[in-house]
Amino acid sequence: MISLPSTYQELERVYQRLPVKQHSCIGVSASQPEEGVSTLVDAIARRAAGAGRSVLVVDFNLHHPRHFDVPVFDLGWDRGKVLGVIKDQQSGVDYLPVPMDKVSLVQLREPGAIEQWVEQWKESYQLVLFDTSAINQTNSGNLHAARALSACDASIITMMAGVTSRPAFESAINDLSLEDIRLLGIVMNDRFNPSLKNELLRETSRITDMFPRFKGYLQRILVNSQLLSIRI
Repeated sequence: MISLPSTYQELERVYQRLPVKQHSCIGVSASQPEEGVSTLVDAIARRAAGAGRSVLVVDFNLHHPRHFDVPVFDLGWDRGKVLGVIKDQQSGVDYLPVPMDKVSLVQLREPGAIEQWVEQWKESYQLVLFDTSAINQTNSGNLHAARALSACDASIITMMAGVTSRPAFESAINDLSLEDIRLLGIVMNDRFNPSLKNELLRETSRITDMFPRFKGYLQRILVNSQLLSIRI
């Protein structure tokens, strides 16, 4: 999983628009898998923790759960109850793994169950983040993203530029509207759709080292170009 630095300019734009001044719960999802949901969740969590906020990340993506380097036998869920969380010593963020037993999963599907947990988590954390599965990804063993997002104060959807199809995205947005989920906005993931400035910098990096001054001269022009820095 790609890690975004907490000083990333685009991340700061997203963070400044989140309702994190008070105790809140924010869900992050996407229309399809592999669109950067966990990357965005972790980046927001680290940014908030860096500002001194207590943060809990709850993993509700049963299709592709997070991997932890510590044993989780005595952590996570057991028959609908939370046994414990995993603390990231470097960032200070707490992580709650996905529920592994069927009883916990069934209980979480009960009306009002996740909402009750959210209220309890808010008593201990200033920010609770939900990492959910893709909205269009439905199967009997998964917790539908809309169910988790409906318990949040607000939600964000990620979209992979140049990859996500319009029908898939519209279907996901329609599902959210049917559940009356408050959507804060859409975060565009341009991993496979770089800006013109980045593409030009990539091409100039291919200039042979036989012309280092010329190469550096071109790259400085591109980096300092106000025209190429304009966000479209």
